[in-house]
Amino acid sequence: MDPLSAIKSSVPPAVDDISWLTILSTYISPELLPELAKLLTPQLTSSVGWDLIGLLLPLHGSEECLQIVGKYGNPRECVLKICEALRDLKFEESSDAEEEPNITKLQIAEKTVDDTSESTSAMKADHETPTATSKFLTLIGLLTTLQPRIRTAHPSRFLSTSLTAVLATYSDAVKFVPADDITFEVIRLIKTLSGVKRPHLPHRQSSSSVLSNPSDAPDPEGNEAPAPNEAALQARLLASFTTHILEDYILSTDGLYWSARLYEKEAENLKSYTQRFAKDEAFQSRESTVGQLVALGLDLSLTNQDLLDCIILPVIEASDEGPPNSPSDIPLSQTGSLFLLVARIASATLFGSSLSVPSLQIFPHHAAITHTFIGSAEAGGSGSIGGEPGPIIDAVLAIGFSCSPGDPAYEGDEVFYQHLQNLSLLSANTPSGILRYNAHVLTSRTLHSHPSDVVRLLFIRDTLENCPFENLKGSAVSWLKTEILKDDDSIFRTPVAINELAPYLFPQIAPEPLAEAWMLFKANLPFYLAALNFYYLLVTHTMLREKLDVQSFSSKHDIGNRFLRPLHHVATVFKEGLAGSLAAEEGEDGVQAGLSDIRLLEINLLKVEHSREQAHIS
Repeated sequence: MDPLSAIKSSVPPAVDDISWLTILSTYISPELLPELAKLLTPQLTSSVGWDLIGLLLPLHGSEECLQIVGKYGNPRECVLKICEALRDLKFEESSDAEEEPNITKLQIAEKTVDDTSESTSAMKADHETPTATSKFLTLIGLLTTLQPRIRTAHPSRFLSTSLTAVLATYSDAVKFVPADDITFEVIRLIKTLSGVKRPHLPHRQSSSSVLSNPSDAPDPEGNEAPAPNEAALQARLLASFTTHILEDYILSTDGLYWSARLYEKEAENLKSYTQRFAKDEAFQSRESTVGQLVALGLDLSLTNQDLLDCIILPVIEASDEGPPNSPSDIPLSQTGSLFLLVARIASATLFGSSLSVPSLQIFPHHAAITHTFIGSAEAGGSGSIGGEPGPIIDAVLAIGFSCSPGDPAYEGDEVFYQHLQNLSLLSANTPSGILRYNAHVLTSRTLHSHPSDVVRLLFIRDTLENCPFENLKGSAVSWLKTEILKDDDSIFRTPVAINELAPYLFPQIAPEPLAEAWMLFKANLPFYLAALNFYYLLVTHTMLREKLDVQSFSSKHDIGNRFLRPLHHVATVFKEGLAGSLAAEEGEDGVQAGLSDIRLLEINLLKVEHSREQAHIS
């Protein structure tokens, strides 16, 4: 008997359901799927629909049959089967990437296939097995149809199970495949389940073709009215789910450069990232996806206060004791809430939207947010400041740019110092250049906002004296320069400040073995140059030279013999070393770069020496 006849002749009630499913699993193939669709009556599908999901999912062209399952299958059984199928999906470089290379982020080398009948059959068989991505989209489409059909007093229990399964699979999927298309389908799911009337975006090429509109087919297991608190529970589940999806989506990318664009909004001459987002289709797609999730957060009644409470207050862990009994039992994603809040602020600030945004201050709000996310392994970082994912650092800095100063002494100097230390370490350690710069700008603003000049001086001194990062010491020199150039009567406009800082601004250069000394020199060069430029300012600026008594300052701290002449000496030693013992270790390119660095130092030293002569400073 041919396969189609075997399937047709055994359709229940000719045999029992289990026997027919056994026969179907033996003979079914993609070519027979159109005929199978004709056999799936509402009654039959209601009985065997949940078994058909696992049977049909691996077959290309099964969308029509799965539409019928979504419309007539037992929704409770089918939803549980879909959750099981979602948990079984595996997104790996070796499988999903090779099956569908145009949808993967990873570059997979093409394999040459011999033109033989055996390899052709293998390629055909591979084609007939849908990728994990297409299976995921199919299952999401089925959930969109099946979940609203459940009629029970507690549909939130099924919804919680479904959303948990979707989120776990989505979190895995975005590590291996581009997130936009699968996120698009998840957004459609949220819109449908929440009853949001906002129109869907047009389908994208990789979207599932499974029916994604709720059906009126009845729930064969009952038609109970939902309990009174079910609407609130389901809305909160979907709101929480939205924040978790937003977290995973943004962390799968390099972010939306919110802090850079917010800073460029202030600085009229800087438009680099603003222009990139205006012209680059990938960035525009990313912003559109985030915009859809922001809109869903509003539709699901997530307030700014809800987000702030989640971001700042201790995290409430989801209970493992069963389904939630009240909306307060359902926590939002802390990182997703941060992203959602920043996206709202960016929408209002960058695009002039009418979204309501909170009025935040550096102290206490930004200090608390920074404490939550920076230096915290729980927030997704390594536990060391600067090791957090770039999008999280970007969001924290963006919040800072949107804050007013507040009262830096709000919770005492200790909180102020800790906040500055966190920001300044970001500016030293973050791999991204633009994030390092933005962190530096925000650190500088925060430092200069403190009303006490003594507090500002002590922080600058602590950085110069104890910080192990030379680039951060260079930042401290720039903070000092800014303070000294202020037109006020602070301690910085007296000789006290520079005399207090002299041992750390112009440290004595101790002799070291050549190789070790050269490594230290390369690390310290940015700080040396910053210190030389600062000293040049003191010497050449007539008002500062007189007001700060730079003549006495230079003599008291013996700047020439303590700092300038030793720098001249080591420059000479290193030039000789690069022509000798250091050359082999550095290589040709390293030698040329080293000579360029030494030349830059010598130019600055000559400039300073000349200015000292002009000012008659010995």
